[in-house]
Amino acid sequence: YPHWLHLSGTPVGLFHWAPQVFTQGDLLPGEVREYDTDEGDHVVEYRIGPRAGRRVTWTREGLVVPATFVTMVALTRENPHGGVQLAMQMAQTYGVGSAHYRQQALGQDVITEGVTFPEFDRDLFLKKRSEWPAFRKQGECPRRIMGAIDFGSNHPAAYYVGGVDEEGRGYGLKAFRQRGLRHQQFVDLVKAEQDRFDKLVGHKRWWWEIDPEDLGWKWDMQAGGVRVKLANKKKKGGRVNPSSGIATLADWFVKRDDDGAPMLFLDADDPGMWLLATEIEHYVYDDPRNPEKQPPPERPRHVGDDLAECMRYWSQGVKKQGWDVTGRRLGGLRVLRTTYRKAG
Repeated sequence: YPHWLHLSGTPVGLFHWAPQVFTQGDLLPGEVREYDTDEGDHVVEYRIGPRAGRRVTWTREGLVVPATFVTMVALTRENPHGGVQLAMQMAQTYGVGSAHYRQQALGQDVITEGVTFPEFDRDLFLKKRSEWPAFRKQGECPRRIMGAIDFGSNHPAAYYVGGVDEEGRGYGLKAFRQRGLRHQQFVDLVKAEQDRFDKLVGHKRWWWEIDPEDLGWKWDMQAGGVRVKLANKKKKGGRVNPSSGIATLADWFVKRDDDGAPMLFLDADDPGMWLLATEIEHYVYDDPRNPEKQPPPERPRHVGDDLAECMRYWSQGVKKQGWDVTGRRLGGLRVLRTTYRKAG
């Protein structure tokens, strides 16, 4: 039988996932798959190792056609032409735990359908204060701060406080999420947090952006002495246009300074930030009712997104104040709706 050699790759050394899929890459070692083709042939496929598979075809003419497939792969760092340096640069830029790095440098198919922020990597953004470029001690924070609140009775209530320094870097200072709080309990918690940050920044010229869908919460907050403004949930900027909406949050994940460092730092010593990171990693959009005629909606799916919603309100409020994130946008990175589905 004829011998074939198929070679595919990219300039950065990413091995293509196609050979894995089409040479029994979706079968486990020892797993067998049988099917009949449209031409009337009967085919049996099975894996014989991590990089090899076999296919045996019984044609309708009675011929037996065996075939062995061997897939040889290479990683970016194995490229002798600058691969090590490039892999290190990609690790610094994307973060070794991010979907982009794992796909581009390691060749893994890891971006699942519907993921909103594939650029987010907790190893890159969750940092202890000792690793921050400024405000390294507890109790230190930028003078420009803003809070955001997502109310909840049946689902968790949450709030987020973040600041922006003079260089345009963002700092996640406090995140809180808890289920089952009564209205007054949550009002008291937010008021205590507000008083604490009033002392830290030395002024009261900041406020909380809040969910505008339940005005009862707004009145309760104002009655409790909490400074609030309604977030604009209807205004939409689009997935690649960071003028408003959810794209304002994505902008914080794709900007870097001149040295390639991120422009957002979340306090790794705050337990709420880890909850926030988990929510961002699972933040997804609803599907449009008519995908062929309607664009994907701006509104995210309401599944465990309380803190992520707070950060969205915060990023919109920061944008409204003109405290835009600075830095350069990563080439090729933008807010995407990924549609990868595993073959087979």
